[in-house]
Amino acid sequence: MYVIENALLNVVKNKGRNILLGVIIFAVIATTVIGMAIYNTSTSIIEDYKTLFGSEVSISPKTQQVGGSADKTQTDVITPEQTLNFAQSDYLQSAELSSSLGCYSANLSAIGQSDKSNPTTSSGTYTYGGDLKNATMRLRGDYFADFGEKNRQLADGKMPEVDGECIVSTDFAELNGLIIGDTISITAELYSADGEIQETEIPLSVVGTYYDVTDEYGAMGDQFAYRNRRNEILTTFDTVLNTQRGSLSGVAVNAVYYLKSPEMLSDFEAEIRAQGLPDSYKVSTDEASYLRMTAPVEGLQSVSLTFLIIVLVFGAAIMILLSVIAIRERKYEIGVLRAMGMKKKKVALGLWVEIIVVTCICFAIGMGAGTLLLQPVSDTLLAGQMQSAVSVESIKVAVDGITALEIFAISILLASVAGSVSISRITKYEPIKILMERN
Repeated sequence: MYVIENALLNVVKNKGRNILLGVIIFAVIATTVIGMAIYNTSTSIIEDYKTLFGSEVSISPKTQQVGGSADKTQTDVITPEQTLNFAQSDYLQSAELSSSLGCYSANLSAIGQSDKSNPTTSSGTYTYGGDLKNATMRLRGDYFADFGEKNRQLADGKMPEVDGECIVSTDFAELNGLIIGDTISITAELYSADGEIQETEIPLSVVGTYYDVTDEYGAMGDQFAYRNRRNEILTTFDTVLNTQRGSLSGVAVNAVYYLKSPEMLSDFEAEIRAQGLPDSYKVSTDEASYLRMTAPVEGLQSVSLTFLIIVLVFGAAIMILLSVIAIRERKYEIGVLRAMGMKKKKVALGLWVEIIVVTCICFAIGMGAGTLLLQPVSDTLLAGQMQSAVSVESIKVAVDGITALEIFAISILLASVAGSVSISRITKYEPIKILMERN
């Protein structure tokens, strides 16, 4: 107990020396707060980006050169079953699936409907042939991307939640006098094994309507009722897929795949090739967009880590130097204590307590200063990374409990290292030798 009390008295008695050491410790702690908080936050954000966005995969037909000109004619197809199987890969972060099917109704009118025959249609990665002369509208499952892009908005009711529920555009509902709660019946056009069109009745319950500001006929330009976006009946994925029973086909399944990381592309491609992906298709990923999304934060992480290492290395070196100088100045005091019979361990303990007390005081002050400077420094460092991407404007950086404990542990470790180096040198001397050198 005496050793600790004496150490506390020495902290107050040796103000000048301890203030100088405290300034260095304070600077190290404050900069460590900034570096470690930015590093931990950026690491967390990178993991969140990988979880939320992933890397989008594109599966598209290869362009073949025929007679010196580009020929995009494709004979191989990716079936709905293959599309669904690809989505089960462990290399994927997520997969967005949607389905569609041409249909018509004897009791409902389609916007822009006329006596014109509709052309052969295709959707996504699965192209289906046949003469869809009767199709005037399209049944789409889990096709809600336009709502996220604000091109469509729920006008009334709710979104489809269970199989058999649907929503229709306000224009389509007005044309046919539909209200929420009505039951409609549409006829789907599917294909038998020999290519003949087979008709299947699908009952649907209208649970909502939606506003639609999309381009009415899209980029195709063909003004057929089937292509009119206002004639799209939106429902669940399985409602559309389940119409395809037995040997019937005709449901188009679209998929957008997101890899956990761009580096997994080759493994993912090898896996789906083994599952039957035709060689006439290429598999690629928009790695540039993915990197643009994560590059600013990864750059910030790298800068903060480098900054943190430099601060800790130079800070530790300066602390050791100051501690050695301080201990050499107190050599006579240590010699007296040893001559009075105090053991080396107790002398070392007292000196260690002194530097730990100074460190704890500086930790409290340094945490406050570092927290105040944290956000401005983070914004400045991020501004230097913005040349590679403009999608990240600011990162909210904060010091959580775990980071505070890590910084405290680092502070105590640095203080202990600095103290032990200096103490180990002075305690090698015998008391008589120390006192003689003093004389």
